[in-house]
Amino acid sequence: MNMMELIILITLLVMLVIATGYDLKWRYVPDYASYSFIGIAIIERILYALELNNLNALSWAAPATLMLGGFGYLLYRAGMWGGGDVKIITSTAILLSWFPGETIPLFIDFFMNLMILGAVWTLPIAVIIGLKNKIKPTMTEKILMIIGITGWLLISQLMKPLTGFITGLGLFTLTSINYLKRVEKKGFIKPANMKTLMDGDWLTEEVKVGRKTIKPRKQGLTKKEAEQIKKWWRKGKLKKKPLIKEGIAYLPAFLLTYAATILMGNLMIITLAEGLINGPEMIMILK
Repeated sequence: MNMMELIILITLLVMLVIATGYDLKWRYVPDYASYSFIGIAIIERILYALELNNLNALSWAAPATLMLGGFGYLLYRAGMWGGGDVKIITSTAILLSWFPGETIPLFIDFFMNLMILGAVWTLPIAVIIGLKNKIKPTMTEKILMIIGITGWLLISQLMKPLTGFITGLGLFTLTSINYLKRVEKKGFIKPANMKTLMDGDWLTEEVKVGRKTIKPRKQGLTKKEAEQIKKWWRKGKLKKKPLIKEGIAYLPAFLLTYAATILMGNLMIITLAEGLINGPEMIMILK
């Protein structure tokens, strides 16, 4: 690893730490920060390409951005991610796009790991929020969750630790999905803070004053809409604070994924390899 590669990896670590701090404290990353991250990522990739005299160091940024940035944009359009998440995963894609001697590009390792560690981060938080808001699982949901936990424990005994954890996590997620959907609908909804309401916040109901109506959108409020609602509130034109949906801070999952990618590699490939090695042993046990 040369000095420029080390700088790229450290830069991304610093970016993700800063973005995670913003997300945990304010649930958003300011545009000036997220756009700056993208600019820095492009500049470092250009410098790296010049140092190596190899266009791959720059040209691979395009497919990496298309894959990770496109994935993030789809989740943004679906109302699952905020705009800051999309910009951060774009800068991550650019910085991890290509390094010499890779069998699988690092950005693909990151993307595959995010599928696993995103669930590791969000699942327990969603369950805690559900319990905190006294959203009790139905009898059917309880039975499914017990099956999921029992299956997880059984799988953990039959497989190697990482394989057992990831496979069990997938099973528990599938058996808990109905409960998690109810938590999403009820546990994340609260009255808006009229001082901090901003673009990107997700309305859950119409806000209407006279002939003007601001409707919920999957992409959240625009800056103009947020300012209009705050203006109506200051003038006493709203009887109550509008309800908004507050999502889970997701950027810590990016930081967790990055650390796992650098320290461990591709968790899915490790899991598959462990499963193939351990498969015959598990079949003998089941027999």
